[in-house]
Amino acid sequence: MASQEGPEPSKQGEEIPRGRPASGRVWKKPAGERASNKVSSVRTQRPSWIQKQEKRAEMKAMKQREHELKEEARKEHEETRKRTEQRRKQREENERKSSVGQVVCGDRDD
Repeated sequence: MASQEGPEPSKQGEEIPRGRPASGRVWKKPAGERASNKVSSVRTQRPSWIQKQEKRAEMKAMKQREHELKEEARKEHEETRKRTEQRRKQREENERKSSVGQVVCGDRDD
């Protein structure tokens, strides 16, 4: 007649009652599992030699392209600077040619 008394309580849902913590901080939950235990140690897969060589070649090509772009920008800047300087010199020369002035001769004693 033990079967009529009811089913046995399952142990999965029940928590063991805990006593008062020694620190007196009753609002704190007990420590759970450590973070170092939660992470499974999975080794990362190392890249193969071919993958390393491909990555190196890709990086080298990228650096070469970057160098080309910088060199191109530097040349454009240099050309712009030269054109500006040439225009300035031409303007000064035109100003000098177009100026009307009186020619001053040496001393004259009359």
